[in-house]
Amino acid sequence: MFVSDKDAALLKQLRWLALLMLVVSPLLYLVVSYLLSGQIPSAPAGNELMTEILMVMALVQPLIPMVIEKIQLRQYKSRDNKKVPPVRLYYLLTLSRLAFVDSVFLYGMVVFLLTREPPVFLYFYPIGIGWSFVHWPRMSRFESFLRKVEGP
Repeated sequence: MFVSDKDAALLKQLRWLALLMLVVSPLLYLVVSYLLSGQIPSAPAGNELMTEILMVMALVQPLIPMVIEKIQLRQYKSRDNKKVPPVRLYYLLTLSRLAFVDSVFLYGMVVFLLTREPPVFLYFYPIGIGWSFVHWPRMSRFESFLRKVEGP
């Protein structure tokens, strides 16, 4: 499928945003957690339960953008006057995906600040890295999305 230079530039911009959200911000969360580690007291009540809840959310929550995309595509196809171009819709949905994945890394920081257990903090990072690979903006995904929008 042919992708215009403008669309390729948009995909490049999305990749830079993905790099910032899924690589730089998790590193920033590590630094902030380290700097705040001695300043905020631990909250021992319910730590295990809270960690388990956030772990389940980290595993399941990045699936939500897939559901959102299906709903948005269905609504987009049903409209006669499409004010938003398909490329822009892809951009917005990809930003949504990246935000959901970024929240996984943020959960790790929250758990660390409450529990003060560094290994628990690092449990969230492999999950976030895995979801990053799943949701990373790629040309093949971009072309597939455009085919879905333009198809029946």
